[in-house]
Amino acid sequence: MNSRKVDILGVGVSNYDMKEAIESLFQSVKNNDKKTVVTVNASAMTMALKDRKFFEVLNLSDIVLPDGIGIVWASRLLGNRMKERVSGPDFFLEFTKFANQREKNKVSYFFLGSTKDVLDKMKRRCLAEFPNIKMAGVYSPPFCDEFTEEENKRSIAAINKEKPDILWVGISAPKQEKWIHQNIDKMDIRGAVAVGYAFDVFAGVKKRVPLWVRKAGFEWLGKVFQEPKRLWKRYLIKTWIFVGYVLVELYQNIFMKKEHQ
Repeated sequence: MNSRKVDILGVGVSNYDMKEAIESLFQSVKNNDKKTVVTVNASAMTMALKDRKFFEVLNLSDIVLPDGIGIVWASRLLGNRMKERVSGPDFFLEFTKFANQREKNKVSYFFLGSTKDVLDKMKRRCLAEFPNIKMAGVYSPPFCDEFTEEENKRSIAAINKEKPDILWVGISAPKQEKWIHQNIDKMDIRGAVAVGYAFDVFAGVKKRVPLWVRKAGFEWLGKVFQEPKRLWKRYLIKTWIFVGYVLVELYQNIFMKKEHQ
């Protein structure tokens, strides 16, 4: 496993703080390394433990950001303390601020996912607040569990026509991560980042809870209040399943340690 990654239930999660994560992606863009970046929280981790393909995709990604505070807490319990939580919406905004300051090394963006309305709002905000970011294009694919081969070709053709530096993908987990992994070699880009929820936040369609609530580790609760029917199972049930996995791992680590003493 990469020395910069911490093992959380078999998934290598990048031990970066926000500044290090930003600089790693920006350097990759400059060097044309085609880096893949994904985020993982307790819910996504639970899905990955039951979905082998998703599990493999997370481990094949260059940067896996600890999007949920549960991942950070788990790292501390399991003895591999991570530096901090790096959420998708925060990473997108902070990276954009950083890139906007680099007038001599302008970065171009392409947004894939969500609705045309959300994408238009994101594009307008980028142009208004971050003039040094080049808006290469946007594309809203149809909402479905899996894209058809024809739709896949349309999406890739739209991206390759513009040749953006960074492709930001806002679909949903695990679809967005699998899609990036499946198509990364077909796209003329320098980096692909799966950020999901960040699209709605940046567009102003969904509001985040106050900063102190986020720091306390309860941003997920705010999401559930906004979309209870869609998210209650994901965050309430899957979070407790994740806690169960972590406690089992902790028990096994303690038991094995005693056996070797």
